[in-house]
Amino acid sequence: MSLVGQQLGAYIIKGRLGEGGMAVTYLAYHSLMKRNVALKVVRPELASDPAFLEQFTREAQTIASLDHPRILPVNDFGSLGGQLVLVMKLAEGGSLLEVAGGRKNAPRVVAQWIEQIALGLDYAHEAGVLHLDLKPANILLDRSREPFLADFGIARRLDTAAVADGRRFSGTLEYMAPEQCLGKPLSTQTDLYALGALAWELLLGRPPFVGTEAEVLHFQVHTAPLFPGAGSSPVQAVMTKSLAKPPGKRYSSAREFSAALTAALGGVPAPVRPATGPETSTGPFLPIVPSVPPLVVRDATWFCALCGDALVGLAEGQPCRLCASTRAVHKPARWR
Repeated sequence: MSLVGQQLGAYIIKGRLGEGGMAVTYLAYHSLMKRNVALKVVRPELASDPAFLEQFTREAQTIASLDHPRILPVNDFGSLGGQLVLVMKLAEGGSLLEVAGGRKNAPRVVAQWIEQIALGLDYAHEAGVLHLDLKPANILLDRSREPFLADFGIARRLDTAAVADGRRFSGTLEYMAPEQCLGKPLSTQTDLYALGALAWELLLGRPPFVGTEAEVLHFQVHTAPLFPGAGSSPVQAVMTKSLAKPPGKRYSSAREFSAALTAALGGVPAPVRPATGPETSTGPFLPIVPSVPPLVVRDATWFCALCGDALVGLAEGQPCRLCASTRAVHKPARWR
C-alpha cells in the first residue's frame, strides 16, 4: 500500500522515489525542519523478520558511523507511525544508473566521478567497512551531479569479512569479484574490483561481463576482460589490474586506481565544486579542487565539430558531453 499523502511523525510523504525487494523509498517533507528528505520504509512483511531487522539495523548503524562528504548521510532511524524507516539526505540528481547507465560517457566526466567515489570508498575502508555492492544504482547524485556512495545494506566490517562462510555473498553479480562470487574471504580489494567494473560500464555503456547468471559467474571467476579496441593501451593495463582475479594483484586503494585511470584516459578530470561537510584535505584524503567559473559560456549557436551535439552551457575548452571532443563550430541561427 502506498504511503503517498500520509504523514509519519513530522514527515509528510509527497511521492515515491523508488523501491526494491526490501523497502520503498519516498520523497518526504519534514514539517518542522522545512526540508525534503528521502524516507526509506521497510515493507511491513519484512519489518517483523528478525534476520531482516538485523540487516536493516546494520545498514543504518554502518552509514551513521561514516561521516564523509561522498557518503550519503543518515539523519534518523527507527520506528515511526508503526513503520520501520531510515531517513537520509535527499540526492536530487538521481542515480548514476539513471543519468549515465546504458551509454558511453565522456572520459573526463567518468574520471571525475571515479575520483569522487574513490574518496568516499577509501574513507569507508579506513574505517573498517566494506560496501560490497558498488554499482551505478547505488551511486546517487546531487543537483551538481556530484556522487554519493549509498545503500550499505550488505556492508560488512573487515574483521568479519575476512572469514569465508562457503557461500556466495549477496551483491550484484555483474560487479562482484571472484572471491565474493565463491564465498571466499573478502577485503578492500573486493570493492576495488567492483569500482573497476563500475568505471568500465560508465566508459562503455555496459559492465565487463554480460549474459545469463551462470555465464557471468563463470566469466567473473575465470575470464580476464578485454577492453574493446584498447589492446595494450594504458586503459587496458589499468582495467586488467583493477579486475585481476587474485585480490593481491589489484590496486591497493581506490585513490590509486582513480589516479591511474585518469592518467590512462589522458589527463586531469573535469574540476568539481567543493563538497560540503568535513574537510577532505585532512588526514589521508586528497583535496577536492574547486572549479573556476568559466569566462565564456557557449550559447545555442555552438555545436561539436565531431558529432554535432549542442554545446550550450559549456565553457570554451570544455569537452562535448557525448564524444568528449573539444572541437567546436559556431553556427549563427541564420546559417542553420
